[in-house]
Amino acid sequence: YLIRPAARPEKGPGILYVHWYEPEKPTSNRTQFVEEAAELARKGAVSLLVETMWSEPKWFAQRKRENDFAISVQQVKELRRALDLLTAQPDVDPRRIAYVGHDFGAMYGAVLASLEGKRIHAWALQAGTTRFSDWFLYGQPRLEGEARRKFIDELAPLDPIHHI
Repeated sequence: YLIRPAARPEKGPGILYVHWYEPEKPTSNRTQFVEEAAELARKGAVSLLVETMWSEPKWFAQRKRENDFAISVQQVKELRRALDLLTAQPDVDPRRIAYVGHDFGAMYGAVLASLEGKRIHAWALQAGTTRFSDWFLYGQPRLEGEARRKFIDELAPLDPIHHI
């Protein structure tokens, strides 16, 4: 969703919102921040609320663990394109960009911070974990021993703890 003020004579701030993942909750998608974005639009902000790979409630259970690194890199690329779209809006001042991320949105935001720290000037990262493997190892089938270590090592370059 792109939520903007009804009318504004000058450029204002832009906010990129990236939601959480909680498959049983109806707001585990880009609707999570709609009310906040609408309120901020009344105050002059343009907000972009994006779909992510985890917008689909069954995503986590259906994903293939061997693809976690590649899909994570792709998600970061898609967030960068979302940032391009937001900053290209005629009513957005590209010097006044913020990022709001919750849970997975916070984790991917941390990675984005190391890549887009010059374009994004304010960050609100809420309830993320420090390592992607904390999330991606959750559930079945359980990895043990060398396979577990290898998986953790593969994801380590993306871990939010390395990007904040």
